Amino acid sequence: MRPNIIAVVGVDGAGKSSSIRRIGDLCAAHHTSQLFDVVPFEQQHQRLPRLDELGDAGVLLVAEPTHSPPTGTAIRHDLLRDKMSLTVPEEARRYAADRERLYQELVIPFLATKRGWVVQSRGLICSLTYQAPRWPGVSDLDAGLRHVLQLAGNMLELEYAPAHLFIFDLPTEEARKRIEGTRELDFFEQNPQLQENVRSLYQDARVQALFRQRGTKIHLIDARRTTEEILTDVEKIFHEHITS
Repeated sequence: MRPNIIAVVGVDGAGKSSSIRRIGDLCAAHHTSQLFDVVPFEQQHQRLPRLDELGDAGVLLVAEPTHSPPTGTAIRHDLLRDKMSLTVPEEARRYAADRERLYQELVIPFLATKRGWVVQSRGLICSLTYQAPRWPGVSDLDAGLRHVLQLAGNMLELEYAPAHLFIFDLPTEEARKRIEGTRELDFFEQNPQLQENVRSLYQDARVQALFRQRGTKIHLIDARRTTEEILTDVEKIFHEHITS
């Protein structure tokens, strides 16, 4: 059986946050259970929640990188906010260590005991698209993918490949316009060519095959539309493919 994980990825500005919340609410309503948003808890307590702190929640909303020290906050503060210069392998190791903590400490125990749903913002596919093609000394994407997948946290998350993966597709320039004026661009967003490459790689057959061969169903969302049009599309997919 597939783990009850729904992952949502795409460039910032594509409307992922609203859709993640809507998917979480739909899961909770369908299974008559409560929803627990991990991010506000992390921001308040500076750690991941324990299982006994989740109450009766049957649906978790989680995000990568986490908002918990030392791994998640190091990524968000050093790399994304302060734009610290790291080698690509070190960048990959930080992300892999953070997702290993998230899965070992929270996601896997939750799925084992609660038999609920996890709705996740970002995930392994982000390292496969951001770090694999930039890996030093490699001549092609396949070699970069092998390097990224050798990291323990990445191998662990691939073992728990999501049942469903939503990819929000939006032209890079439009995404940049949506973000500008609302906040400062992070380390990755300041590189338009990198963002365009990532957008293409989300739909690359070699990247998607790693998930499809593990049973993941991939749903491509056209994020050029209005928020309501996107949410209508998400709800349709949920009812036709997730709860059917």
